[in-house]
Amino acid sequence: MAQSDGWSLSKLHLPQETEVLMIRSTAVALMSLWCAATAQVDLTGIVSDQIGNPLEGVAVHLVRKDLSAQTDTSGRYFIADGAVVSRSAGTLALARTVNVRDGALWLSLDEPQHVRVELFDMSGRCVATAADRAFEAGTHSVSAGARNRADALFFLKATVGSQVTTFRYVPFAGKGPSADHSAQGPRSLAKSAVVSDTLRFTKAGYVTEDVAVESYSGTVDVTLDTVGPSRQWWMSTFQNGRSKYMHRDWNVGYIFYVYSDTYNPHPSWVSYMGAKPDVIGGGMARYSDWPRHCGGDLSYPVNAVMPGSMLEIEKATHYAYWVKFSPVDTWVVLGFSTMPNDWKPAGGTFLDGYKAVANDDYNQWYYKMGQRMRWKLGQLGKDHTKVVLRPNWEMNQDTSMRPNFWDNGGWIALYNKMMKNFAENFRAGFGYHVPIIMDVAHGTQGCLKVTQNGPCNEGNLESFLSGDAEGVYDMVGVSFHPGNWNSGTTEQIKKLVYGPWPAPTDPSKSKFFPMMDAVSAARKKGIAVAFTEWSPWNTLDYYTPRGGEAVDAFADFLEENKDIVAFTCGHHPSFVNESYNPYADAAFGTAWKDGVKRHKARFGYVQ
Repeated sequence: MAQSDGWSLSKLHLPQETEVLMIRSTAVALMSLWCAATAQVDLTGIVSDQIGNPLEGVAVHLVRKDLSAQTDTSGRYFIADGAVVSRSAGTLALARTVNVRDGALWLSLDEPQHVRVELFDMSGRCVATAADRAFEAGTHSVSAGARNRADALFFLKATVGSQVTTFRYVPFAGKGPSADHSAQGPRSLAKSAVVSDTLRFTKAGYVTEDVAVESYSGTVDVTLDTVGPSRQWWMSTFQNGRSKYMHRDWNVGYIFYVYSDTYNPHPSWVSYMGAKPDVIGGGMARYSDWPRHCGGDLSYPVNAVMPGSMLEIEKATHYAYWVKFSPVDTWVVLGFSTMPNDWKPAGGTFLDGYKAVANDDYNQWYYKMGQRMRWKLGQLGKDHTKVVLRPNWEMNQDTSMRPNFWDNGGWIALYNKMMKNFAENFRAGFGYHVPIIMDVAHGTQGCLKVTQNGPCNEGNLESFLSGDAEGVYDMVGVSFHPGNWNSGTTEQIKKLVYGPWPAPTDPSKSKFFPMMDAVSAARKKGIAVAFTEWSPWNTLDYYTPRGGEAVDAFADFLEENKDIVAFTCGHHPSFVNESYNPYADAAFGTAWKDGVKRHKARFGYVQ
């Protein structure tokens, strides 16, 4: 059935022609729902853009209660539980919002309509008609009446043209239904209890905003940022249009630097590059079971992290330095797999495990994971708004997600559904729209295999940003590692950066992703790019004599697209060491030194 985003609050859909008989037949069921509720919902607020203009048509969703509404022309929304909407297929959206608040029925009409508002008791008898007349377009309120019938359960029926909406309604004595009852009964106690839920605000062209709520009553006003180049959330710490520490057009830092009491390469980066990094990235510890992967099992507290689990961020060697010494406004990129490594259900296959995640079986695990990570960051004194997730990095191979998803029967649509479940539930638990990167390796040898569901390399990066994955990602990126096999000539370097790279003749081989693929996909989707892992190959077998040329080509490309570049992270401590040459090979030493010097010139600190 057709449905307006702002009407169905209880997800109970009934035929349009239902009248008093419907109210009688559903009274008992609705009464039981009312009594079973642990907290009544009464939320409102105004949604505006960055300069204060009200936004109409914003979809508002209370995640755990699964209640929805939509903002009217003034940017206001109302969410209250208990609405039952009956509407036949093809019916036009005659009223943008219909809600009960403060003892009144509120209507937002797109055009003049005849409105009839009736109050029914539990027997289905009409006890009052609050309105039966024509209303002009705009927002109106109609007194629901029956305030002298304290604590009785009624049904409030609003007919707008051919649209019928019915609410459960309890008028507290002398007050509207949103007021607390004077007696300390279960309902008023539940209403004042602390809750844990998320309000999600969504509108095309704007960033989805998740707001944590601890009460089901009150006012929550929200400002939405636009997407695309104007939505540069990664510039939140910029000063005078430049990154805070490196003074570049995007955040510059490093990735995969370990730290221990006896090994600390971080000061070398600061000394060589000229300032503290704007961003630090790495990979978190890997575990093969869900409890250690998510910081505890489902019964473990959410204001704690299980010892020996992945969420003990401070014990991960890539993040120990960030935890101990980095300023609170340093961005951090947390890399991890969305599933335990080498995990499969008892008696099942790896593919069975992927399907279980896609079928919502582990949503609650992700929700708890988000709650615990938010708690852990607070304990570490870190700003949760400066965290970026890089889940399943280089997901077209087995770098992070092990074993190889594609070699074990995975396909794009399945992966996208898995990521949707992870993102929605983790963010709901985290209570904030933490940015997520869709990250691939630029090209590998045979990592995307042909499966029973067709070749996994048939699409471009947009395939991983569409369908179920729509709205999951805030950035897209490709690892950039020039080597002798892809950057041996100037022409190859150009193709590595701008494409197109020749398609593999062997269907079992991987699709190659040039840097331009990420930028093209990002611009079409209105998101950013983040190259969180890059540097020329630093091994004798794979290095290219043209490493410095490749660094310059990459830097030129970033300058051309700097309006949507969020981060770049140099890979490996050797990338700031001009003398690095463990092979005692003269040609390697010369090429590596040239690449490192170009790295400093193009990515180092500037005044």
